[in-house]
Amino acid sequence: MNNKEIQRQRMYGYFITACQDLIKEEGIDQLTIRKISDKAGYNSATLYNYFENLDQLKALSLLDNVKPYFYAIRSLYGMDLDLVDRFLLIWREYAKYSFGNPQVYIEVFESSNSDDILSYIDKYFDYFPSEEFSKDHDVYDLVYNRDMKRRDRVLLEPEIDAGYLSEEQARYFIDGIYALHIGMCNQVLNDYYSNSEEALKLFMSYLIDFLLLNSSIKKNKTELLNRILSMKTVKI
Repeated sequence: MNNKEIQRQRMYGYFITACQDLIKEEGIDQLTIRKISDKAGYNSATLYNYFENLDQLKALSLLDNVKPYFYAIRSLYGMDLDLVDRFLLIWREYAKYSFGNPQVYIEVFESSNSDDILSYIDKYFDYFPSEEFSKDHDVYDLVYNRDMKRRDRVLLEPEIDAGYLSEEQARYFIDGIYALHIGMCNQVLNDYYSNSEEALKLFMSYLIDFLLLNSSIKKNKTELLNRILSMKTVKI
């Protein structure tokens, strides 16, 4: 990478960090080009040298926020896990990261703006290349595919193929869990729980109850919950 490219990436980082800070301080709906420029210490004209418009900058900032979740899921696919454990660990990681930053995760993955935000994923990895990013891997479809039904299919298909869930059970399950997740994210935003860890444990307890009631999986709920909550993911 030459000096010009290094400088360009540095400028991307300044504006993206400023955008992320403003999201925390004022909320996504309050973002403006002027506020972000001022926060970064530059004028609006400089910002437009690096980003096309506010929507692009906002999307790239949000995608940068969810990158740790992508790497967490990527690590799960490098572990020797049975289907049920991997399925639950994927949900655990999603809940862990989303309860830690609910405003961002709902906006990226579960809002009317999700398609538009996720359409910038290739641009994001053009700006910030990663050897771990590949469209050929299931993780891409699971995390970044713009089609929510496709993301759900990647998550649920192994359980359906194994006979744990029927197509009807899978649809019922995923609809119920998304409703639970959004509701709990809103409770986190309103400080209903003492911390995000409390919300995570309760969410996983509900999720496992719902899964065991609506599938052919025969496991002890307490043992399964304790194992999933305590299991460590590998670093990649």
